[in-house]
Amino acid sequence: MRYYLMKKDPQFSRAPDVINWYGKIKVQDIKPGNYHLLPERLLLPIRANQNMDFIKILITPFFLVSEEIRECLELYEPLLGFKEIVLLDKKYKQAQEYFLPTLDEVDCLTEKCEYHRSRSHLLYTQIDLNKVGDKSIFYLTGISHNYVVVRLDVAESMIRRGARGFLLEEIDCR
Repeated sequence: MRYYLMKKDPQFSRAPDVINWYGKIKVQDIKPGNYHLLPERLLLPIRANQNMDFIKILITPFFLVSEEIRECLELYEPLLGFKEIVLLDKKYKQAQEYFLPTLDEVDCLTEKCEYHRSRSHLLYTQIDLNKVGDKSIFYLTGISHNYVVVRLDVAESMIRRGARGFLLEEIDCR
């Protein structure tokens, strides 16, 4: 099976840019063990943009998906939980509902991985498929950056539903 890192596509400059979220969401609470600490519904401000493009998947500052992509993910991972996040542009009176999924963390990086000096970013990624099991989408552990990993069939399914705004970087699997 083939897996990919999901990364933000810098060409989508009109995508929502979440601002002032510090203190409202703690990154460590996005993890499965702390997910219950997040409110069921949260309103977050976004940078004003009259020509906003509310794409179906946001990678930063955390992984958010539209209702349609949420339904797609539930087909592959029926036990996923979701928190509702409403993104609001007050200046242009625009709002869009997104969902923050409870992705599992999988410790599957091999010793062949190469990291940035601070070990915050991956330069070369290799995962051990035996440790991944049957997971179709998950976070990597062992690195400070929240990398979302997606299996090929799930990525294709999201793309067929019109998801854009992200790049897929193939991961070496052993």
